Amino acid sequence: MNPAVAEPAVAPVPVPAAAPEGVPQIAPQPAAAPATEAHTVQPSTPSASDLGALAQQTGGDPMLTIALAAIAVLGGGAAWKHWQKLSEQKHEQAMEDKRLAAQEKGLGNAQPLPCQTVTKVQAEAIAKLTEAVAAQDARIAAVEKKSKSMSADFDGDEATERLEKAEKAIRDLRKTIRELKEGV
Repeated sequence: MNPAVAEPAVAPVPVPAAAPEGVPQIAPQPAAAPATEAHTVQPSTPSASDLGALAQQTGGDPMLTIALAAIAVLGGGAAWKHWQKLSEQKHEQAMEDKRLAAQEKGLGNAQPLPCQTVTKVQAEAIAKLTEAVAAQDARIAAVEKKSKSMSADFDGDEATERLEKAEKAIRDLRKTIRELKEGV
């Protein structure tokens, strides 16, 4: 057995004692599974001996040695983590600076002035649109009310003919009245 690999320890499971008569017995709980641990290996930065071996492999060319050493150091996993953490810290610092600047202006949690202006303009536009929609709803309701008063078998041509007959009858009556007045 390899001493570097540790086997998980199994905890003994207690056996419940018999319950007295009249007392309900609780079922035993299953034993918890042993905890699993994961380890992530991060690449390390090159050591001094690694850089010395690199210098010997380049054949003594100092520029090539410096270039390869810079690539090894700056391109390693630790350098990546460093730049990532530095970027996050800069972002957090910028956000904190903005929060402190807003606090100094006395805004607290309020919106900045340009945002307040835009919000006010948007609220006014929404109010106007709401009024326009309400007016259209009223007009639609009036038209629907009028359309309900018409019967389903309404014929527009028939109504036009009846109107024309009524107008002709009115003209004839007026003509008759004029003739009677002239004849008197």
